[in-house]
Amino acid sequence: MLPLDPRGDAPAGSPQRAAPLDVVGPLLRLLVGTARPARRMLGRHPAPPTPTAVRRDRPPIQPCVGLRADDHAHDPALQHALQCAHAAERHGAADALIAAALLHDIGHALDPDRARSGIDDLHEMRALPLLAQAFGPSVTEPVRLHVQAKRYLVSADLTYLAHLPDGALQSLAHQGGPMTGEECRLFERLPYAEQAVALRRWDDEAHVPGAITPPLDHYRPLLEALSRQPVPDPAVRRATRFGT
Repeated sequence: MLPLDPRGDAPAGSPQRAAPLDVVGPLLRLLVGTARPARRMLGRHPAPPTPTAVRRDRPPIQPCVGLRADDHAHDPALQHALQCAHAAERHGAADALIAAALLHDIGHALDPDRARSGIDDLHEMRALPLLAQAFGPSVTEPVRLHVQAKRYLVSADLTYLAHLPDGALQSLAHQGGPMTGEECRLFERLPYAEQAVALRRWDDEAHVPGAITPPLDHYRPLLEALSRQPVPDPAVRRATRFGT
């Protein structure tokens, strides 16, 4: 197994984002379920990123002020995000992968009604236009691929299915079921496939009631530092069910 890539997203001299901290506050607010206005920016059912869906000239989102994550310590979705991020941190993951672990399910918050409906709501794709305003591909790609990583692991790891949480097992059929051998080979060639698999395993383990984790504000400096990093212009991709 190849080591997780600890490097950043961009070579020296890449352009900086404008107002990089404008998105971090709203992302944290989404994690605690208090940022419904973000849906107005993205549209009710935003499409996966395309040349027009991910733009660098969007009006800045107003930053969150006075967020107290401790007030939401019993929020199951928040606790899941914190447990996943804490697992990444404990395993020595790069900062970008810790951020991806924290934010991997944030697409559910953009349309909670669809999340509760029991259908495949493509939450991993819905999050990308917002995340791409603050982070490069070392954050966004593991998020984009973490559902496909579940499909991959069901096929590639014979022990994986037996330990899959009930909710993830129920959604598997809606998300395409186990990958075929050819799909597995294509997935393995994706640049961030290994990070997505690591994220997927932490995601599956992050369902422990009452687990002790750092508070949400623990991750704010990490997110803000990542949002300041220069990034290259992303390659234009047409998203498929594989994410290729």
